[in-house]
Amino acid sequence: MQEIGVVTAIIALLLFVVFLASAPGDQLILMGQSGMLTLGAVGVGLEVVYFALLGAALHRRKVAPKGWYWRSFAHHHLLSKSERRVIMPFFVLGAIAFLLIVLFIIVTVAGVVSLFVQMR
Repeated sequence: MQEIGVVTAIIALLLFVVFLASAPGDQLILMGQSGMLTLGAVGVGLEVVYFALLGAALHRRKVAPKGWYWRSFAHHHLLSKSERRVIMPFFVLGAIAFLLIVLFIIVTVAGVVSLFVQMR
């Protein structure tokens, strides 16, 4: 099964590179900027909810260590199963939003490089 995942990832990467190479640079920049801004707004909202829920759960159970917010993920083991079911989706979705922001940063940089190469 892992082989299927590796092959799928390689094919997706190749398609992504072909897309970056074939799309006009100005469109890549606009797409990257709008994706970064949209996902940034969504991701920040998800993380605010995650931190609020995690802080409330840790303080309610009186297990919140000092400075828990600097390494919030290190304290997930202190949550009950029912608390994890409520809190962890916000953590995971926020992390996915962050990864997609990085992807859109790559798209934006590819657009800038494309425009720079066309100017030469």
